[in-house]
Amino acid sequence: EVATATFHGFAQQIINLYGLEIGVTPCAPLLSEVELWLLMNREFERFGFLKYYRPHGNPTKFLRAIIKHVMRAKDENISVAQYREFAENFKLNSDSDVVAGEEAVRWNELAECYATYQAIMLEKGYMDFGDLMLYANRIVAERPSARARLQARYKFIVVDEFQDTNMAQYDLVRALLGPAQNITVV
Repeated sequence: EVATATFHGFAQQIINLYGLEIGVTPCAPLLSEVELWLLMNREFERFGFLKYYRPHGNPTKFLRAIIKHVMRAKDENISVAQYREFAENFKLNSDSDVVAGEEAVRWNELAECYATYQAIMLEKGYMDFGDLMLYANRIVAERPSARARLQARYKFIVVDEFQDTNMAQYDLVRALLGPAQNITVV
């Protein structure tokens, strides 16, 4: 049996099969960028902690950039917990206290934006395209039985346009490779 799918389509299949095992609703509606902006704009009061990214004249000016930043973190397969850990440790790994203090505030604010964004998405029962990869990766990382069933089903993997693969997609492919490591990339 041959299965063909885009990365996001394949991730959606994994979530439909195993999403409940990590507390994610299968078949959740996917939001477009415009729908994401409208949702976050409606919920903007929950971003009341913004200081660095809240211009006085237009409070929602950076909202689109924040959404893109969250999506990029998901493309890199970075969870809210990992982002928060990075933000908390940022100051510890810097040479200058002044620069580190200002940057730490910025990174912590972005981490809180990511956490708030994800909380809104989960509460409303929506997903974005980044969630598909993030949750599929969580499933194969946290549920060994699901990973084993997927590895047994997909014994050979072919990835076209491999040069366009992001970290979340790459991590999913690596996790699905069984002991034989049968993969072809184009």
